[in-house]
Amino acid sequence: MTIAIQLTADEGTEADWVYGKRSKVIVGYSIGNEIQDAWEFTTDAVNEAGQTEYCVAEQRFWRPEDNEDKSWFYAVPLDFLTSTKRVRELVVAPAHEILRGGPVNDFIAKVDASLAKIEASLCLPPQPSAA
Repeated sequence: MTIAIQLTADEGTEADWVYGKRSKVIVGYSIGNEIQDAWEFTTDAVNEAGQTEYCVAEQRFWRPEDNEDKSWFYAVPLDFLTSTKRVRELVVAPAHEILRGGPVNDFIAKVDASLAKIEASLCLPPQPSAA
């Protein structure tokens, strides 16, 4: 589990993401057992365009391009975490619900369903525009 505070982000190569310049807390889980498998969030991951290398954006979170990798991360605005109660609601409870076991055949649906409960408080990933 990785929890990072991103105060700023590098410029993206595409249109700016609505949350790109906003300070945020990024919560991620990696299935790897080695330190090099852990998420490493920097100013270019997630960048101002809401992109990070080798990852795809789902509706409410990001995941690796590799469909076999069950890792994920999501983001919430830092200024939403105004109390211990809000940290529990937006960081602890969703992560706990996702990780507490049960079938993971469709981990994308499981992560998405857990984050749907706090959608109004998420930095939603940018979605491809309908062309």
